[in-house]
Amino acid sequence: MVRLEKINVNINCFMVAAILLIFFLMIALNAYTPITVDDMVSMFSKNMTKIESISDIIANEKYKYIYVNPHQVGNFIAGVLLLLDENIANLINSMVFCIFIYLVYNYSMIDKDRFGSQKVIDSAITSLIFLVIWVSMPKFGNTFLSVSSFAKYVWTSIICLIVLIEARKIALKDKEVKDKVGDSLGISKMLVLILGSFFAGWSQENLAISVISIMIFYLVKAFLSKKEDLVILILSLISMLTGFLIMMSSPSRKIVTQDSLIVERDLYDGLSRVSVFDNEFVNYILVFMLVAIVLLVISRLVYVEKNWEAEIYLLAGILSFFSMSLLSSTEKNPSFAPILFFIISSLISFSVIRKRYLKFTMLLTGLVLLAYVVLFSMSLPDALLANKNYLSKYSAREIIIIDNRTNGYLENIQVPKIKANNPYMAAYRSLDCSKDPKFWVNQYISKYYNVGSVLVR
Repeated sequence: MVRLEKINVNINCFMVAAILLIFFLMIALNAYTPITVDDMVSMFSKNMTKIESISDIIANEKYKYIYVNPHQVGNFIAGVLLLLDENIANLINSMVFCIFIYLVYNYSMIDKDRFGSQKVIDSAITSLIFLVIWVSMPKFGNTFLSVSSFAKYVWTSIICLIVLIEARKIALKDKEVKDKVGDSLGISKMLVLILGSFFAGWSQENLAISVISIMIFYLVKAFLSKKEDLVILILSLISMLTGFLIMMSSPSRKIVTQDSLIVERDLYDGLSRVSVFDNEFVNYILVFMLVAIVLLVISRLVYVEKNWEAEIYLLAGILSFFSMSLLSSTEKNPSFAPILFFIISSLISFSVIRKRYLKFTMLLTGLVLLAYVVLFSMSLPDALLANKNYLSKYSAREIIIIDNRTNGYLENIQVPKIKANNPYMAAYRSLDCSKDPKFWVNQYISKYYNVGSVLVR
């Protein structure tokens, strides 16, 4: 007779509640977010033909790799999402956003059972990660509500974080953990890690460079500690470098450099991203970097013999910051990757402090959380109202176009211009249609609604 042992499931109800609140907020924001022009661009091929299948996406990405950009991983994911029903895509992206928040939180976990106050502080940290991103991440709407941008930034970052977290387990796990989970990864998990590393290397220039630098740290750490899974990290790094080389050797990058004027412009745009005088993103990056440095110094003073992981993530953020010149001048949020690594570095340092000064960290977390809740509550009503009003105007314009199409008027359909001035809107500061029906935005709107041409009244 088989005896069933009692399984102890330790669920953090506070964290589940926090994740659910974040999920429903993202559902609400996505429900108010219509298709943006950037999404429309991703829905059509080079000859303005509607993309309707996976094979169409692959063919279009072959063209983009040669002539447009080397970000095929994010582009492909965006293409698949745009094939789905809009409500299903919004549901999936809302869930994926919560996964992203949890993966970032993973770096703040401490090596002990989480009961009582630990559960509360875990949920507080999870909430704080979201609130920091909401309040302090530039262009929240562009980054997290546009389907194409969400795929480019969040989906690719999740791939990178999963790879790094698995590498972290291999390189930093101690004997106690090893006795519980075993010495080595399974074959399927190993293959997923190696394949994920390839896509992480092919994600985005300044993101991939930082991930590679962190991967090298974990590899060296595993080598010095004589970990049995060292070969997996070696294969993963090789796979990652392969993906990175494919991305960096894209003909689309070489085509841009053939015109000397374009080279000068790209270099200037790249340098302007590290200038406090020319870039709106830099101040945000510097604040996150300063916080990461302060927490790093405190954690080092608290525990001098701790590992160098927090320092490596800080350096990865700085490296990503200075690698922004590799990105296109049309990039929506070049500060995303540096800020992400600075947040992770801060969480690692905070976890070290938290192990030794739990009451102090609880008080500090509570105060910071309270401040961000106030800032969040001040911005949320305006964000929801702005998105609701934008959707109303967007729907009204859509009705005008569809009515004209139904009545047989397909050329020079006059529509109102719609502005998005709130940073929590997907179309924030994005171009809208103009009086010129041949303007590229007008052309994509025309193709999306299957009419001849549209223009602003």
